Amino acid sequence: MSGSRPGQPRRSLTRPRHDRSSWSAGSVATVINATLAGVGGVFVLTTSVPVTAIAAGAAALLAIVIVLAYR
Repeated sequence: MSGSRPGQPRRSLTRPRHDRSSWSAGSVATVINATLAGVGGVFVLTTSVPVTAIAAGAAALLAIVIVLAYR
């Protein structure tokens, strides 16, 4: 083995892979802002608290699915 000395660990010749599970701050902010804008938009359009509560639950589920799908 050329260049290796006894007692030293071998270095990998492959480059480290990008960690796909890491979310940037911008990505997290985009998901949160889209969720809040959607729920606010539902309230503005319907002015109904029960409908807005259902939309908030659906938006939370959608945000969870987005985060888990791109993890």
